[in-house]
Amino acid sequence: MPFFLVGLLLFVFWLWALYDVVTVDPSQVRNLPKVMWLLVVLLLLPIFNLGAILWVMLGRPAQTLPVGTPGARRRPRRVPEPEPEADRHARPVVTDRRSAELDRMLEEWERSRRSEGTPEP
Repeated sequence: MPFFLVGLLLFVFWLWALYDVVTVDPSQVRNLPKVMWLLVVLLLLPIFNLGAILWVMLGRPAQTLPVGTPGARRRPRRVPEPEPEADRHARPVVTDRRSAELDRMLEEWERSRRSEGTPEP
């Protein structure tokens, strides 16, 4: 009777591992592609559930802990978004470099107006 119970528990463990491999998101699987893990779990059943044990130890997605608990993974930092070329009202954003460029253009325009002898408005 105890051998039957152990065998039943190992079979249930194998079924759970097989179900877990089939239902997990392929992008979450570690170390091998999902199809390879499916083959490992299926083919290594006769060897003391070795495929299911390997799946749990090496292939199953890492368990994520709630934020704030010790050992929880931190979310990756986001890269700051680039500065917009125009604000919400479609006015161009004037940076220091652009401001200096506009000042130079204004000075050149004023000089050209003076050299032409045209009276300023």
